[in-house]
Amino acid sequence: YEEAEYVMRPIGDPHVDGPSNTFVYAMVLYNLKQCEIANVLIDKAMDILQEQRDDTENIRNQPHMIDRSESNILVARAHCVMGNEGSVTVEGMIAKMQEKGSILYQAVQVDPTNNYAIQQAQGMMKQMEQLQKAGYSLN
Repeated sequence: YEEAEYVMRPIGDPHVDGPSNTFVYAMVLYNLKQCEIANVLIDKAMDILQEQRDDTENIRNQPHMIDRSESNILVARAHCVMGNEGSVTVEGMIAKMQEKGSILYQAVQVDPTNNYAIQQAQGMMKQMEQLQKAGYSLN
């Protein structure tokens, strides 16, 4: 991932080449345990996506393209919710999983055709179901 980070760094900022590359770069940063940096870029990407939504005169700002980018950015945010820190309490982990699940749900709502977001949300649901079957309270 270090090599990918080096290659993506110049285009990872959403101001350089748009939010789509930010998603890929944020996932690289997540895998390098650098979610603090990823979250800053994700926030910038979400701001730019809103600007693109507001700029209806630009033909490149098609709603379905913006939706896909936002959905992907939300998936990256969901991964970083879990963070990269070491052990936490079971209750803390469940709370983070619930937050991650909520963000993944939002990603699917933004773009219901995004198979990647759907797969990630389904995987999270399965994990939550396994915890519930194991007797953990999810409330």
